[in-house]
Amino acid sequence: MNRKERRVALDSAIAATGSTDLVRGRGHKFDEDIELPLVVTDEVEKFSKSSAAKAFLSAIGVSEDIDRVKRSKRIRGKNRTHSVGPLLVVSEYQGAQRAFENFEGVDVVRVKDLSVEALAPGTHPGRLTIWTESAVKTLSDRSWLR
Repeated sequence: MNRKERRVALDSAIAATGSTDLVRGRGHKFDEDIELPLVVTDEVEKFSKSSAAKAFLSAIGVSEDIDRVKRSKRIRGKNRTHSVGPLLVVSEYQGAQRAFENFEGVDVVRVKDLSVEALAPGTHPGRLTIWTESAVKTLSDRSWLR
């Protein structure tokens, strides 16, 4: 893929995470009073326990989306499939991937490893994305973008 096309696609996918209509249209469930994009403190990156992650997800109002993903679980052949849940974008892995790995549909990705497939799985933009403050700062730097 051409470099410019990849950058435009990534920029479009990032912009779609801030649109409430696109995120709700994709099927994500979250509290009505939430403003997108969701930006949280860097303390989330240091979570090492799933109980802390669960408390965090319910505190910010996306626990309903986790339940939606749980209900969508089905077995096709020998594979388990489920809907896609929230994406947590961090600047560096500090244990958050361990804390959130027990929740089906929730993915944790470093901002430098961010891809269009992570932000718009199945070519449908508007995935519910939770950004940390340092990830947003790293994203604005853009020197890491290939």
